[in-house]
Amino acid sequence: VSLVSTFQVSPINTRFGITQFSDSARIELSLNANATIVINTLRNIKQMNGGTQLDVGINVGQSDLASFGRPNAPRAMIILTDGDSSGDP
Repeated sequence: VSLVSTFQVSPINTRFGITQFSDSARIELSLNANATIVINTLRNIKQMNGGTQLDVGINVGQSDLASFGRPNAPRAMIILTDGDSSGDP
């Protein structure tokens, strides 16, 4: 949550999306330019149980960036994991 506060979140600056993964992946929040919505989503997320299919999480996150990212904006992905991937790296 504190990471979000270090960015200028707005439609023309930084946007955040949240993808959660275990044995599968789901988008908790597609790219969004409202810091309050991003923070509330992070605070209220219900952790998925299962494995750590890192490849699935990355693929779903990349798909959201490709679909909703601004064409000329730099793109970055921050991945938080338990460190024990059960999928293809």
